[in-house]
Order: sequence, then structure tokens, then C-alpha cells
Amino acid sequence: MLPSIEKPFGWRSEFDRLERWWQRIAVAKRNETDIQEEVDFYLSFFQSAYILQEWIKTQLPKMHSSLLPNLKYHGVIRDIAVRHRHLTIHRPSDDADFVICREYEPWDEVARLVLLSNGTKYALHDVASATYRFWRNAVDQVLTERPRLIAAGGR
Repeated sequence: MLPSIEKPFGWRSEFDRLERWWQRIAVAKRNETDIQEEVDFYLSFFQSAYILQEWIKTQLPKMHSSLLPNLKYHGVIRDIAVRHRHLTIHRPSDDADFVICREYEPWDEVARLVLLSNGTKYALHDVASATYRFWRNAVDQVLTERPRLIAAGGR
């Protein structure tokens, strides 16, 4: 039986997906894409970032336990991904009632997306950028070996 197309190389397939969402965010920011489409790209990016953590946990548990403490926004990423998928969070890592909204900067005549979580305001792009850099560096420096093809039904 052939492996399913969404996971032929496990964690590496998810990292590749994360990179594609990151590229879509970059294009959206350059082209001043509709704000709702930009939000869609961020939500999908954070979903992939959380799924990537789960793949690493499953396929490389020792690596996961040494990498994860260095991921600055782990709780925020988890909360965004879980609420995006399930609409509510029963056991939040950071804040179940976080808010993603637009903040207008009149001096630049632009709006940016911000995340309000646990009394702290973050630029959503900064959270995504730090997350992408973390995983890019992890892949370049630690997770250098490309995983083998996963057989159907396997992990």
C-alpha cells in the first residue's frame, strides 16, 4: 500500500508545509492581501507549526524534549491551533480567550494583526516569524537527516 500524500516523510513533510504557509504570508504582506485571507494564512501556519511539534514528539522524542523548551511561543501556538480546530480550549497552555485583531497605525496608514494573550500584546507576524526561524534553524542545525518514506499506516 502506498503512503498517504500528506505525510510521506513524517515531520519533514509537515516542515515543508510550514514553509509553504510562511511563503504565502510573505506574499500576502507584500501584496497587501485582504486581511481575512492573511488571517487564514496565519491560522494555517500556526496549525502546521503545532502539528510539526507533534510529529517531532512522535518520531524523535529525545529531540522533542530538548528542542521544545527553546520554542518561545509554544503555548500561544498550541492555543491558536487547538482553538482554530476545536473552537474552544478546555486546557489552555497560555490563554483560552486570546484575541487576534487589527491594530491601526495612523502614522503609517496601515493596519497590522496583533495577538492579545494573557495580558500581553504581540504582533502576529513577530510570533510567526520567531516560530518559523526556530523551526528553520532546528532543521538546518539539528534535524539534518531527511526521514525515510513512511509506509502506509505507519508513523
